[in-house]
Amino acid sequence: MNYPGIKPRFISWPVAILGVAAVYAVVAKASFLFTIPPGNISPIFPAAGVALAAVMIMGRKALIGVWLGSFAANVTSYDDCLLHHPC
Repeated sequence: MNYPGIKPRFISWPVAILGVAAVYAVVAKASFLFTIPPGNISPIFPAAGVALAAVMIMGRKALIGVWLGSFAANVTSYDDCLLHHPC
């Protein structure tokens, strides 16, 4: 439907996917602050809501951004304790 005065905004898919990845990574890193040791279980994980919203809005292509964001969040929060000695 075309509504007067509302113009659709189009951005390229790579930019949209990188945007989803960035938002997911930031929200995931923030939710890592709520983890409960020793198993690092998170009682809330808002990044799942970001992923669901992205897929509902953009379709399955957003899953690439979710994967990239999840990978980035997990790699940057990796504890190098296991590299040197068992904890």
